[in-house]
Amino acid sequence: MQYEDFDVSIEALSGRAYRVAVLQSPAGEAQESVEFPFDTLALQLHLAKLKIALLESSSGRRLVLSQEEKEVLSFGKALFDFLMHGEIGRRYDVSYDRCQQAGKGLRLKLRIQDPTLAALPWEFLYDQRFNHYLALSQRTPLLRYLELPRPLPPLRVAPPLRLLGMVANPRNLPPLNVAVEKERIEQAVAGLQAEGLLELIWLGGQGWRDLQTTMRRGPWHIFHFIGHGGFDRERDEGYLMFADAQGEAQRMSATSLARLLGDHDTLRVALLNACEGGQSGTDVFSSTAASLVRSGIPCVLAMQYAITDEAAIEFARTFYEALADGLPIETTVSDARKSITLHREGSLEWGTPVFFTHAPDGVLFEFTTAPAAPPLQKPAKPLVAEPVKEPVVTRRPRPKLPWRLNARGLPMIESWEQLQEVDELPSRILWLKDQKEMALIPGGPFTMGTPEAEARKLTDWKKIEFLLAETPQRRVTLSDYYMDVTPVTHADYARFIAANPDHPVPKGTHPLALPHVWDEKRRQPPDDVRHHPVVLVDWHSAMAYARWAGKALPTEEQWEKGVRGTDGRIFPWGNEWDWQRVNSAERHHGGDFNKVGEWWDWWNPINDAKETPGIFTSPVGAYASGASPYGLLDMAGNVWEWCDAWYDAYPGSQAQHQDFGRKYRVVRGGSWRNDRLILRCANRFRLTPDFRYYNVGFRCASTAF
Repeated sequence: MQYEDFDVSIEALSGRAYRVAVLQSPAGEAQESVEFPFDTLALQLHLAKLKIALLESSSGRRLVLSQEEKEVLSFGKALFDFLMHGEIGRRYDVSYDRCQQAGKGLRLKLRIQDPTLAALPWEFLYDQRFNHYLALSQRTPLLRYLELPRPLPPLRVAPPLRLLGMVANPRNLPPLNVAVEKERIEQAVAGLQAEGLLELIWLGGQGWRDLQTTMRRGPWHIFHFIGHGGFDRERDEGYLMFADAQGEAQRMSATSLARLLGDHDTLRVALLNACEGGQSGTDVFSSTAASLVRSGIPCVLAMQYAITDEAAIEFARTFYEALADGLPIETTVSDARKSITLHREGSLEWGTPVFFTHAPDGVLFEFTTAPAAPPLQKPAKPLVAEPVKEPVVTRRPRPKLPWRLNARGLPMIESWEQLQEVDELPSRILWLKDQKEMALIPGGPFTMGTPEAEARKLTDWKKIEFLLAETPQRRVTLSDYYMDVTPVTHADYARFIAANPDHPVPKGTHPLALPHVWDEKRRQPPDDVRHHPVVLVDWHSAMAYARWAGKALPTEEQWEKGVRGTDGRIFPWGNEWDWQRVNSAERHHGGDFNKVGEWWDWWNPINDAKETPGIFTSPVGAYASGASPYGLLDMAGNVWEWCDAWYDAYPGSQAQHQDFGRKYRVVRGGSWRNDRLILRCANRFRLTPDFRYYNVGFRCASTAF
């Protein structure tokens, strides 16, 4: 997302009076003299209640808003009303509206000159008019901007980003489970490491000398510290706790830590999972985080209160995923905060991380690796060879249009207009709205359907009326379009649900559906299937997701070309069936069925089970060897996929079917419960648009561009 700045400065005047000034905004500048709403005693009371609310919310026991949480809302509203008083608020509203119309976000950049106000948890700013915490939305990210004389440009780097992790566990302090701490971070970044986007190295020792030695062996781009910290009121300075040669606690002040890390120009991010790393005193630069920013690290995330391990790991997982996708740092932080709330509804720990920065536009890295075209499989022998004169597809010349790349070299696309004026369309893109990777399906002709003679040979396995619905085989020409590489997952769908609080969550009662039924109160999917295709979604809900994402459901023609390419192949990978390439009935059976009766013998006990027999879907992309010619995954098996098409006869078809007409929508691809006949590229089936089933999901395609 692109951002405009709402740059605000807060300076003390006298007593409780402050000058709040808009230094830059889409609506211009302004300033107001405003009285802070709390005296010293009242402020201390509110902060104490806020700490209690944070502690209580981390337990995850309550499903209703507690009195403590209401105090947080009240305090956040008071801060918002103070900050957005009078003309400041009017400038903010106009700026927000202009950004919305332009498809941009409004970045709230706080320059707080007064130490008393700098120590407050501004992350809980709450706009009561829209029931909206600013810091929780990508549209209104909040950052604490520190004024320094030397802004740093983005670092040009080729993936992977190098992450240095350190756990300090002095034996005379409350013990940390080092193995568990490391395992959680490793799990958080495992996917990124597997894709070559990030390299995690654990520092072997626990002392400052170990850190100093390892820093010399860089370059390092990110530093992640897990341990103990605090704020020394007498010295007015934050600190972290390392271990000396004997394993005893050894305090390192924020100033000393800044000296140790500040000379390493490639270090752009520090994440401090230690208590009070974001806490300041009588100097706005007294916190550990602010000291590191002043030393030259443009982005530091620290905790202003204690945070549970579960929330810290959820924050880190999303933070590193979004950072590797090349998103602006403020978008990354907002998304990571949101993950805490989605993982545990009611938790207020999303407000614990404090984001200090001196990156003017939020871009820390410029990735230099260009996107690589996905490998195309060698075309298999066509099912039917027909000499056809190919129509000529031309593309008008297009001047180049630059775009930002993520760590994998994927262009990050916010609107289809970005692709209208380019010389050559990229083979892969990252669509930012729903964070899905999409593959280009080049324009041109392809073979669609099945010859009638071939269809009639399959009647031992399927009724002829369904087989003839695939006929006649014909050539179809399409323009360029993009399709999601994988189906929409439960985790993807959770973003849509979070943005659309009135939309129903997936639910069902069949034993096979139960592993996929969402928690209606938390509005979250079961953890075990977060990365499996979302199911129990009807056609209308799939369309609603596609519209929200700025995309569409694929037409039937788009779906079939995406799965079989241009050579008329029978299966996504070629003409020879191989059950090990796909999540199918044969895969769960452990081998092929020789006749349809064997399939029924396998299926009936599963279907008749009174309790759930388990999870039969697989994580998206688990069968990479079953990719289509364009690199699309799970196009056969796993789950059926909705198309934006009515189930009707093909042009020129002699097929007659009682279900033809404007009654049913087409689904494609088959599912985990289907055999090889159903998983053919040309196979089609129909369902009513309001049908929700445990093996039906969807993926999206681009709108016309």
